[in-house]
Amino acid sequence: QAQTSLLAQVGLGHMEEGTKVLKKWPQGSKWCNPKGAQPALFAYNPGPKTKESALAKALVRFGPATGTRRHRHLTDLARVGVVFSNSCSLSLGLRTILSRFEVVR
Repeated sequence: QAQTSLLAQVGLGHMEEGTKVLKKWPQGSKWCNPKGAQPALFAYNPGPKTKESALAKALVRFGPATGTRRHRHLTDLARVGVVFSNSCSLSLGLRTILSRFEVVR
């Protein structure tokens, strides 16, 4: 559900029912001129991080320091790639994204 919510907000610029978004923007495809990340050329849907990748990352990167609480540090389970034509567009797009989304660091 987090992945479909992210896709709707980036591609459409607003929330929409998850199944409709996935039909319009399936995993492995791009969305031209995404409204939620203007002035991006396109956004790419890589799909959510797989369970296997998430478990491996939690174990290797966070396990030694946090043990059984290692999964709470995973912040990249829902993902989308955004492509800009130049550095000026990237700067403007980053400001747009930061104003629309809660960016976890």
